[in-house]
Amino acid sequence: MKNTFRLFISAAMVITTFMSVKSQDCDPAELAKIPGTWRKGTDGSIHNVTPADLARERTILAGIHESIKARYSPIGGIISHSYVYSVPLGEGKNWISNPYHYTCRFLDYLCERNPNANRTYYPDLESSSSIKVYINQISGTQEHGGAIDVYAADLPDDHFNGYFILSKWPEQEEERLFWEFHIPSERYPLGLKAYILTHQGKSPLVPFTKGEYLKLKIPLLRQSHEEALGYHKEIDPTFDAASQRVYEQSLENLKIQEEMIKATEELLASMTPGELAEPAIIEGGEPKGEFRGFKTADDPWAHHLAKPNPACYDPRLPKWVPQLITVAISYDISEAINYENIRMMEKAIDWEYLRGLLGKQ
Repeated sequence: MKNTFRLFISAAMVITTFMSVKSQDCDPAELAKIPGTWRKGTDGSIHNVTPADLARERTILAGIHESIKARYSPIGGIISHSYVYSVPLGEGKNWISNPYHYTCRFLDYLCERNPNANRTYYPDLESSSSIKVYINQISGTQEHGGAIDVYAADLPDDHFNGYFILSKWPEQEEERLFWEFHIPSERYPLGLKAYILTHQGKSPLVPFTKGEYLKLKIPLLRQSHEEALGYHKEIDPTFDAASQRVYEQSLENLKIQEEMIKATEELLASMTPGELAEPAIIEGGEPKGEFRGFKTADDPWAHHLAKPNPACYDPRLPKWVPQLITVAISYDISEAINYENIRMMEKAIDWEYLRGLLGKQ
């Protein structure tokens, strides 16, 4: 038994030593110096696009790919690129333009630890780093406010809120809009930012007004009250002392809700046309069954409400024509090679080429 155990230990030491020698053939610092390569990835599915529009959209994205490839060469990994052509009809109504996009995913080289492999390094399969060029679409996930997808369409009638919730508005930066969704830090190294170009120089988003918000909010307050009333009627205060306390608390909550509904209705009736047209700014996290009043832009917990702006698009143009272009950049400052590639590609983007696509048939 002892001899068998010694043989096992000896074999394990040999394997460990071999793997150590194998891994020493690969220096992670040297991987960043290896010329990278472009690789065609798997395209997304195609939905709700006519064959004629699809052909023009493919030409647009192929041109964008070539414009980037001509000015940028990857290092230390593989750039997997792919295309998506799909109109999500359920996420909008009164569509003016088709959304489609081009994606570059950065897959850095890692040292091979398998002693039986014939290579010393291989491309990672996962990455937080990508650059996407969206046509007629804005897409991102905010640090506060959640995910947002803006299309050349009105929000559907069954939209969860009926408006977008923004932690902050995109900012004008020379001839484009800049939207920083996530700022990386040591504790959270992921970043997300977007540059937005528009055809007619108008913002793709406009404020959701106070009047619009109150007209949506009051029915929600009434609905919440009806649900609470139904719950209240099921409580038997005579059952025991605990039920009596729950009944009394439920009754108090109903009174608070009724007062809130009355105050909100009175506020709506008292506001001038100018006040009703002001941007709606609310407290972050406000439940559907509550109204905590409007906030000011400098409030630390303020969230801005917005909706798509159809005036940003020319409805006379074919749906495939780019009228808005978003360059969305996702990066991870802890991924050294990928982050360097991100910065190199960002510098290589031909903004004049992209502007030249806007409104062009």
